[in-house]
Amino acid sequence: MNFDEIKLKYENLQTIPPTEVTLSFIDEMLDNSEVPSGNRYEFANLIFELMSALTDNYARITDEQSVKIISWIEKNWCEDDISYTDLQVSIIANTEESLAKNFIESKISTAKNSQVREMLEEVKDELS
Repeated sequence: MNFDEIKLKYENLQTIPPTEVTLSFIDEMLDNSEVPSGNRYEFANLIFELMSALTDNYARITDEQSVKIISWIEKNWCEDDISYTDLQVSIIANTEESLAKNFIESKISTAKNSQVREMLEEVKDELS
């Protein structure tokens, strides 16, 4: 499934899809997560919106999905665009807690941008 097919499928979902549908679609997205760099923000935003839909259903992503999401963000990490970084950090904050803490701590120690470091510190404090 390419990115255009992912977007089309997302657009055809219900406003708040059932939990099973949302989890399944997140898996599909993560299995097809090689997206052109120009679509990284949009891909990340779709993941975030799906995670938010789960929250509306009082559900969360699985631990396995947390691992895959963190892996995708690690591969696509970019501090050059603050809004994209903010989105990435928001997604990480909603993954499995110990994985999120480890990721955040590793990025704090390597952050080149002071604004990004502050954002990461805030999330680290929220997770503690």
